[in-house]
Amino acid sequence: MPLDHPKEQLVHLGLGSNLKDPFLQLKQGLQAIEDSLPIREFRCAGFYTSPPMGGMEQPDYLNTVCSFFTNLEPEALLKSLREIEDQQGRQRKEHWGARTLDIDILLYGNEVRQSQTLTLPHPGVESRDFVLVPLLEISPELIHPQTRLPLRDSLDALLKNSPLTLKTHHEGY
Repeated sequence: MPLDHPKEQLVHLGLGSNLKDPFLQLKQGLQAIEDSLPIREFRCAGFYTSPPMGGMEQPDYLNTVCSFFTNLEPEALLKSLREIEDQQGRQRKEHWGARTLDIDILLYGNEVRQSQTLTLPHPGVESRDFVLVPLLEISPELIHPQTRLPLRDSLDALLKNSPLTLKTHHEGY
């Protein structure tokens, strides 16, 4: 799809929460993204429940994906997203630990980059059903920027090897 503004990129974010009313945390996080960032054409998938990763004893997660166009550079976007997480009480104590709100940049246009602070596309985008299902719900024709393969193929391959871990679908934002 051609962009109306040449410097803009289509961005997809993954959001998750499993503490302090996850439904409310996601809704507030999405509202903060929509209200505080220079974006247009904001879209959001439904909300999905999934078990935690990493084998840690903690509550299930509520997850969603949103997309929008922005002219923010990836690092500036990441900084703004960390501020939104912090405003909602995010504490970074342990990898894959419980959290009030987690926001990941899944895809930033067709950008491929690896730095100390940011990897694009997100390394888990192809292997996590709680990312792929809502991602493909709002952008069914997405192509992975590195492999150049449809992300629909990644979901199909994932489903061949194991059933979905998603437990329920909630009306989204």
